[in-house]
Amino acid sequence: MTQQIIIDFTAARRDAGIQRAADHAEREAPGWGEGAVAFVQWYARHNREFLAEDVIESYSRCGLPEPPDGRAWGAVIRRAAKLGAIQKAGYRPARSSNLSPKVLWRSLA
Repeated sequence: MTQQIIIDFTAARRDAGIQRAADHAEREAPGWGEGAVAFVQWYARHNREFLAEDVIESYSRCGLPEPPDGRAWGAVIRRAAKLGAIQKAGYRPARSSNLSPKVLWRSLA
């Protein structure tokens, strides 16, 4: 019996797009990603549960430098999760996408 290999091209395209946006942000503003991850960690210490859009709105209100492409935030959120600052906690409707469900993040701080 042969084993079928399944490749998730949708996830691969998503991941590649996130990485391209993060790389672009770093070329335009070296160190932006590291600063943005630090902001997510700070935000998580002060907010138990939140959507990525909540972090991004707070970041913008602080007047911090914006990435050239908003998709760069995907890499930032992933990095914060990998560092153990946040974890997925379910889903919640997002204002930024016509109330479609987006990942709800929980602080581990």
